[in-house]
Amino acid sequence: MRARIVSFFALIVFTVSAATQSSGGLTNNSTVFTAQINNQHLKIETYGEQCFRILKYPEGKTVDKTSFSVIRKQGDAVIRLKETENEFVLTISKNKIFVDKSTGVIRFCDLKNNLLLSEKMTSNPFVPTTDVNGSGFKVKQIFGLSEKEAIYGLGQDQRGIMNFRGHSVWLKQRNMFVAVPFLVSSKGYGVLWDNSSITNFADNTSGASFESEIGDCIDYYFVAGTSMDGTIAALRELTGKAPMFPKWAFGFLQSRERYTNEHEIVDIVKKYRDLKLPLDGIIQDWRYWGFEEGQWNSTEFDKVNFSNPKQMLDNIHALNAHAMISVWPSFGNTSNIYKDLDAKKMLFDFKTFPNTDKEKVYDAFNAEARDIYWKHMNENIFSKGMDAWWLDATEPEQSSALSYIDSTQTALGSYKRVANAYPLFTNKGV
Repeated sequence: MRARIVSFFALIVFTVSAATQSSGGLTNNSTVFTAQINNQHLKIETYGEQCFRILKYPEGKTVDKTSFSVIRKQGDAVIRLKETENEFVLTISKNKIFVDKSTGVIRFCDLKNNLLLSEKMTSNPFVPTTDVNGSGFKVKQIFGLSEKEAIYGLGQDQRGIMNFRGHSVWLKQRNMFVAVPFLVSSKGYGVLWDNSSITNFADNTSGASFESEIGDCIDYYFVAGTSMDGTIAALRELTGKAPMFPKWAFGFLQSRERYTNEHEIVDIVKKYRDLKLPLDGIIQDWRYWGFEEGQWNSTEFDKVNFSNPKQMLDNIHALNAHAMISVWPSFGNTSNIYKDLDAKKMLFDFKTFPNTDKEKVYDAFNAEARDIYWKHMNENIFSKGMDAWWLDATEPEQSSALSYIDSTQTALGSYKRVANAYPLFTNKGV
């Protein structure tokens, strides 16, 4: 996490009845509120004037957690704190946060006390569990939504659902399903659930809840954008702005199961030009590395059918078109990239497509492994003139059984803890 910068630091200590709070005090350093309520530690941090981080963890525990996705530094917006008989009232710019002294339940409101979102009491928010590294908690938070409120987001779901009221979503990266634990409400706010383990979202008569397989704390961001567009803008400030595609990528991209050789793919582009049909790019899918056993996704062109990849790409560019190619995060065991990663023990041992027991996925959480991945892709493909990547199967593709999650170790901890962040890290490396 980036260094915390606070221009003004004030420490205020309030004495609260031991009947409602398990410890004797509360501290506020102007951008961070902390309390100990109902056998839990609570921390509220500001990330600008519209984003507020909520951390909860059991009494007696400590948490030192760096977000994989949030890049904005903590601070900037000052908390003004008042106290009533039953609640702590935090005013931050155009928002108020109310914290119940006896339960720790939080309400998010505007300055006129209009309710945006409220937590609900969650029985057993921290259920002990284990992973390959030891102990942790299955963590859960329930929220109460308004009757006519609609909620959108949560990634890429294939069921045709837009409004997820009354639905559940299994947030696990898998083929055709993208897990993004962020929802945006028709009331204008958003919630980013910052846990990269497999998570279930559900909205039912008990409320709307996020429940993750493992973590040390409840960790989420309330994003107060006043409108859906404003909330998306605030999220981009929190997690980083996505760069625009190049202009050509908004045009027509031609693809098929695959092109079998360098002549075929260039001839397809020529045919489009001869027919005067608009074409901006063409996609080379798999098997450009050939069919030799153990060479799956070698990141190298088959020397028989793609003998001169640079000339192939030069020819495509001369026809005023661009080229994209598919690459996986798994490799056959006789490929050079596999050997380099295996020598440094940077390959996972679970089954992956095409499931011949010869392919393994690399540890994208390891910075050196990402460098090796890019080194081979750059030398064998990008340096030849390739314009774009189709990074395929960045889930990564796995067997349907989940036993590997409990036993697999990554450079950043157990796979169980970081599973849903794999696409973020392998894409970051490229």
